[in-house]
Amino acid sequence: MNNIPIVTLQPIIIQQQNWFIWIQLITNIALIVGTAFLAVQIFLAIKSYKRTHERAAIEKAIELTMYYKDNILKNIGYLDSVFKDTGIEKKINANLNNLKKLVNFDTYEMYNIFNESDIEFVKSTLKKIDSNILITARAHIIDNLCDILPKEILNNKNTLDENINIQLNFEFQNIISETLNNLEYFCMYFKAKIADENTVYPTLHQTFLRNVKFLYYNIANINKESKDKYYTSVIYIFNKWSEIDCNAEKDLLEKTRSVTHKGNDFKI
Repeated sequence: MNNIPIVTLQPIIIQQQNWFIWIQLITNIALIVGTAFLAVQIFLAIKSYKRTHERAAIEKAIELTMYYKDNILKNIGYLDSVFKDTGIEKKINANLNNLKKLVNFDTYEMYNIFNESDIEFVKSTLKKIDSNILITARAHIIDNLCDILPKEILNNKNTLDENINIQLNFEFQNIISETLNNLEYFCMYFKAKIADENTVYPTLHQTFLRNVKFLYYNIANINKESKDKYYTSVIYIFNKWSEIDCNAEKDLLEKTRSVTHKGNDFKI
């Protein structure tokens, strides 16, 4: 009987396994390289987005600086004149000398900070302001009084009648509302981080904090409850910038004390 050669399949199976391992290895390497490439692309895209977002935020902040100058400061100049001549400024400074106390901007907080008689003074004064005070404010600050009052009235302020006084007081209340609304619009962009507040803070924080302080009564007086407040963006930015300003003042004081202490040690 002839011997039939037996063909073993083991070498073929081993060879196929080796090829499979190599293919799997190459596939894994390609997958790793592809994943790494994708990760780099995502990183570059995020970095590019951040640069674009930061640039846009800075540009928006610069735009809002111009808005602040044109739509807020001009009104504040007018209101400053009225508050000073009516004695409101003096009452506000006497009660709101510490900005850290101004947090919630509601009536409850206001009555805890203000002397009650001063609140009544501000409230009654704001109801009806003397026409001469309002005319002086417009004549020296806004400089468009001729569009409101006839020249003959301007030349003789004593002839002002009750209708003119009502008109001027109505305008005064409108300017307060307009200023608060403009401040809220200004602050919304910084609260939402659409605009970069670091761009404007060094230049605007002093006037902003001062202006909001003088409008504290007008905000707190309409915020009767802790919920559903008005001008929440103004309140948020005021508290944030006030804290930054307070911390900067503390740091400056500590540095001054440190320098003074070193100077005294040197003298000894």
